[in-house]
Amino acid sequence: MIVGLVLLIPWAIALAALTGRSSGLLRHGQIACAATSTTLIEIIPTTWALAAFRPADLSEGVTRAFNDFGWFMLLFAWPPFSLWSLLVAIAILADDGETPTFPRWAGYLSLWNAMLLAPGGLMAFFKVGPFAWNGIMAFYVPLLVFFVWLVAITVTMLRANTRQRVEPLASSDH
Repeated sequence: MIVGLVLLIPWAIALAALTGRSSGLLRHGQIACAATSTTLIEIIPTTWALAAFRPADLSEGVTRAFNDFGWFMLLFAWPPFSLWSLLVAIAILADDGETPTFPRWAGYLSLWNAMLLAPGGLMAFFKVGPFAWNGIMAFYVPLLVFFVWLVAITVTMLRANTRQRVEPLASSDH
């Protein structure tokens, strides 16, 4: 999990580079949010590993507290992820070039992602129900939406990267 999650850094840098037509502030903001988000989510598997490291030496309450902390880090740390997604949306929707790097729907998907991650922050107030840590609104919806956003943006990044490689070749033929 730690190795997989750290791969978010080069992905985020590539995304920021592809949305580079927009202002440097948006690009640098994306990188800062990605760095903050990656730092936060790297703590999650470390916390769970710590909870499992010496189970015989820890009381059940301590183990549960470490486990809860890991889940809180996963779902409660939504603000940098939402801000990152919002900055991506602004960069995509502000691209008024002749051939936009990303389709407009990717900007709107990024806005939806930014909004639908927020219910994870409600888990501190609910122990059961849809807004609890294991509820549909605090757990399943944010993780599903983030995964869909990650896959959709990856696909559009690959297409944009391919298009950028082909366009200079096509224009040099003239």
